[in-house]
Amino acid sequence: MNILANSMWPKLHVGTGENKSKIAKVDFGNINFGDEVERKVKIYNSSDVIARVSVLDADKRDGDVIPSPFKCPAKSLVIAPHKHAVLPIKFKPHCSSDVNFRRALQVACAEFPEMCSLTIECTGCSLPAKLEFSENIVDFGRVRVGTKPNVSIRIDNTSGNVAKFQFMCDSTNSVWSFEPCYGILAKGEHKYINVTFEPLEPAPYNRKVPIFIEGAPPQFIQLSGSAYTDLIKPAHVSVDQLKLRFSADAEKTPLARRQAMLESGELIHDRDVIRLKDELYPVASENVCATFFEDDTESVPAISLSTYAIDFGTCLADGSINSHPIQVTNHTKDDIIAQWYNSETTSFSVYPNKINLRPGKSAIFTARFVQSKGKESLYGAEMELSAFFKDMMDYTEVKTNLVTPSWCATVNLTANTFAPQSEAFPSSVEIPEDIIMNPSFTSYPTYRTICMNNSSTLPALYSFSGDNCQIYPKVGKMRSEIEFELVMIRTVTQAPASVAKATAKVNGDARYDQSLMIRTPGGAPVLDYDKDIYIQPTMLSGTSRTMFRNGFF
Repeated sequence: MNILANSMWPKLHVGTGENKSKIAKVDFGNINFGDEVERKVKIYNSSDVIARVSVLDADKRDGDVIPSPFKCPAKSLVIAPHKHAVLPIKFKPHCSSDVNFRRALQVACAEFPEMCSLTIECTGCSLPAKLEFSENIVDFGRVRVGTKPNVSIRIDNTSGNVAKFQFMCDSTNSVWSFEPCYGILAKGEHKYINVTFEPLEPAPYNRKVPIFIEGAPPQFIQLSGSAYTDLIKPAHVSVDQLKLRFSADAEKTPLARRQAMLESGELIHDRDVIRLKDELYPVASENVCATFFEDDTESVPAISLSTYAIDFGTCLADGSINSHPIQVTNHTKDDIIAQWYNSETTSFSVYPNKINLRPGKSAIFTARFVQSKGKESLYGAEMELSAFFKDMMDYTEVKTNLVTPSWCATVNLTANTFAPQSEAFPSSVEIPEDIIMNPSFTSYPTYRTICMNNSSTLPALYSFSGDNCQIYPKVGKMRSEIEFELVMIRTVTQAPASVAKATAKVNGDARYDQSLMIRTPGGAPVLDYDKDIYIQPTMLSGTSRTMFRNGFF
């Protein structure tokens, strides 16, 4: 008996000869955030019939809130018998992360999807940009008040992607200034930044200035210097002392007692950390983003502020004083001096600018906005607070090398002087509407630095509000001479994926409000597999196998 069987459905595969496969692997590699690239896959039909196939997202699940970074422009194909067709696939990463993007596309025959299909596994990444500095610690040494020394540092983009960066320091309202304060570096490029130290009052100064990088974690550069006059000569913190690490509780111990505490065993030098003998956790976590969000603070800081953002709203430009309180608390076990930098060139100030604080005590400062020129405009500033042990105001009082540098805190302020009947400045600020956060484990925070572009020659004020997310800085001013502003978003990863909504108010005018959809991937792995598995027929005592894919978003 002769039996002849002909297949009535198409046969799809990639590759030819011994390389035939039902699974195509497409690796896009490292692609710069915001760019889109295309790869092409040849799909063969080795049957005697026409293959009419559809392209589906095999990984898509009901309730998905995270769009796939992989797209196929062709939703269907018609492949003639014993011919092939080219399927284009595009990859546009929607965030920068060390985690690879993975997605599966299913190419299936419309008439026989169970019997005739193949899988295209797409992978790719967009690694965060990274900068390297010629100096990570810049020590200006002892500087006489009234002078302004400067240092040039080199920054290199050592990553494979473009780095859009900004030094988060208001040079007008700080003893430190950067020129330029922002820029864009392509792969392998470098730039020189001039850093200037211009103190107005004698004090030991120290600040870790954050450098925001679009799509990447922030980096820091530490600045230090001691300003003196003929009558007041504060202590100078050396580079070796700046590198010395203290636990959160050891940092609060009285400066004059530290050497005796070390000799008695109350303080111990454990590897590279000075800590109290009975401390269980010598140092806080290395989460650099925790600096900007109170919810991530694991220990009580040496000093704390009641607020870090103040919007004065609409104010009269008639010389009247607009005020808002700021409470500063000393959490150390020693006397400290809290001193604000007040520039004469801005409309913002803090009164009084200096207060002595006893251990555990608080003081109320008043942030002020005064404008008397009568013109309508926008105003914004970052006020800088330096706090340091009182003993450090006289270098002869410091009898130990266990010196912690001064602490720095900032408050962002905004105001406008528009009359009620006046038009607000038109807004040309562009903010991403759909933001995909970086993946993280469930219940852990995740962060994303985004870029706001200003295509206008006018300045713009911004303020953020929203549920289930925090944004730093919450308020601020985009200067007309700067093309963009970087801000950082924080959310907490849940399972499943979640969506938070935030609003960006620009120039205090509701007409320019922008809504942000902040999408956070689920933090738990999800196994995905076919519920129905078909085994191809084979001869008696032969073997047949099939493969199914499991993975997570």
